Amino acid sequence: MDKQAIAAASEQLELLDIVLTRQVLETADDRYALSELVCANTTQQKHLHTSSAIVHYEQDGQTVTTLVAEVHLGVRLLDADMVSNEDDAEEQQQAAVAVIEAAFRAEYAVTELPTDHQIEEFVNFNAVHNVWPFWREVVFRLARSARLPAIWVPLYSANSAAGEDTRHARTGFALAESPANVAASKKKKKRAKKTAKSRSKKTKQRN
Repeated sequence: MDKQAIAAASEQLELLDIVLTRQVLETADDRYALSELVCANTTQQKHLHTSSAIVHYEQDGQTVTTLVAEVHLGVRLLDADMVSNEDDAEEQQQAAVAVIEAAFRAEYAVTELPTDHQIEEFVNFNAVHNVWPFWREVVFRLARSARLPAIWVPLYSANSAAGEDTRHARTGFALAESPANVAASKKKKKRAKKTAKSRSKKTKQRN
């Protein structure tokens, strides 16, 4: 993140509006019992993609220039018991029990055109930051309506959307650092240590 580039762009851009252009909710129908989606052990993944364009249009006989930022966000819940290989995209697809996605359009008035680099940095941080509260509202509202297990969407920080560059190329989703995922990771490490100790004891006994 280039803070200087973001600061420079911020002086030349002013937020006009944010519009929700798309929202998607998909759930595994066979997982519902008594009107609730049942999954005892979940893991969470996230997705982020941004794009932007400079738009010129006529208004009252004058040319108006705006920056339009498109921010696409997603979160996916997996049945952790069905995932044995975190790099297996097909396995993760089959393990998905719920997906929520949304697209937002953020428009900014341009007083002076920033450089391409400044725009890129601004969109990847400021535009996502501006959209984030609306994204959290979409997730919590749809999750509540669909009776889904708890979904973790933290307040925005520079690390909130981290993982875009490492997301799986075939699914568009990357592992999210939610409390449930951290706990699951610790459990796996403990199991691995116990298994290693057990094997070590057996080897010593044989010797």
